[in-house]
Amino acid sequence: YSAGTHNQDIRFVRPVFYNGGLVAITMSLCHWTDVGGPMPGSFNPKATECFAEGIQLPAMKIYENDEPVRHTFDLIKLNMRVPHDRMGDIAAQYQAVRQMERRVCEYVDRYGLDTILQSFE
Repeated sequence: YSAGTHNQDIRFVRPVFYNGGLVAITMSLCHWTDVGGPMPGSFNPKATECFAEGIQLPAMKIYENDEPVRHTFDLIKLNMRVPHDRMGDIAAQYQAVRQMERRVCEYVDRYGLDTILQSFE
C-alpha cells in the first residue's frame, strides 16, 4: 500500500504555480467503489495479500497539460468492471484539484503571496 491505505483510495495530486513559482500542492482522495480483482466491489474476504484486492495503481500522470493521458485511461478502463463509473470518478477528482488550484490563485491575488505562504506555515 504505497499510498498509505488500500487500493480503492485513489489520490489526485496537482501542483499550484503562481507567476512561475510553486505555491501549493492540492490533493483529492476518493474511495472508488471498485478497482477490479476477483470480487465485485474489490472487497475480497478471502484475500491473503493486496494483489487479490484489485489493481494497484502507482503514481502516474493521468493528465498532461490538462489533456488526458490516453494510455493511463486505457489501463484503468481495462481493469475495471464498470469503466464508465471510474471515468466519472476521474473527472470529478480532476475538477476538484483544478478548483483548488483556482481558489489558491484567487487567494494569492486577494491577500498576496507572502500572506498565503505564511498562512500555510
